Amino acid sequence: MLSSAVIFSYGSQSDVEYYLKNFEKMGLESMIVCTEGDLDLTRIDKLIQGKNVELLFNRERIGKSTAYNNALKHVKSSIVFLISGDVRFDPLIIKIMEESMEEDEIVIPRVVPFETESLAGKIASFMWNVHDTCLDSDDRVYMKSGGEFQALRTKGLVIMPRVINDDEYICLNALSSGMKVRYRRDLVVRNWVPETLKELLNQRIRINFGHMEMKRYFGKNSSLSLNFIRNIRKSLKIMEKHLLRYPKDMRYILPAFVLEIASIAFAFMDLKRSRGHLLWDIVSSSHDFGNSH
Repeated sequence: MLSSAVIFSYGSQSDVEYYLKNFEKMGLESMIVCTEGDLDLTRIDKLIQGKNVELLFNRERIGKSTAYNNALKHVKSSIVFLISGDVRFDPLIIKIMEESMEEDEIVIPRVVPFETESLAGKIASFMWNVHDTCLDSDDRVYMKSGGEFQALRTKGLVIMPRVINDDEYICLNALSSGMKVRYRRDLVVRNWVPETLKELLNQRIRINFGHMEMKRYFGKNSSLSLNFIRNIRKSLKIMEKHLLRYPKDMRYILPAFVLEIASIAFAFMDLKRSRGHLLWDIVSSSHDFGNSH
């Protein structure tokens, strides 16, 4: 079965090199690397030599949804993995997902952030844990989306408008077309999270802006926060399940709640003012401070 990966990265030489060095271990037929920024292309070209890897490079930023649309023209495999460049995982996950994928579905693994000691990092990890519980809740089918890593058949790939939450757009479009989104909680990938409260707030503003944007396209979105009041009984049930699964998260509920309410308010104001978030500020993380996971 032919499979390929599309890697999305901005301004990170180490992320691009990581995927090029691990290409063979992943057992992929091909790889498309979509990257932007000030990179050492000579080093990258040397790593590409002898590999079925295509580099789609832009010196200036074009945004992930545009990079995704550009990559579609180059995809020739039957299964595609859409992966954020800062994600790390056991290469065997690729094969497991290939072999278990049914014809009409998108498969999403569980995202577990690398450990961090900052308050912002703890709150961000709390939010990823809530995301895990949402994805694992059968009664919230429309909330199935995962932005760091997803695998799908090429028929699930669609040209998309310039949206922020490209992963959410793909999943909601697939669900509206009769496809399924399956969560593989047993398959874990790792990522980094923002290290400061300001950067986490900005990230959440952008994500919630993207959720609101999805409602314009599909009449719904996959956000627990934005759907909390409308489905309060189910939302409380999810939070109860979450705290039973992650009891230590109790201490982060209040700061996470305050930050999320603030981010939703700012996102709503930006939406009303037609302020775009397509090209966002790159946040710093433990990844940027030499943390070699």
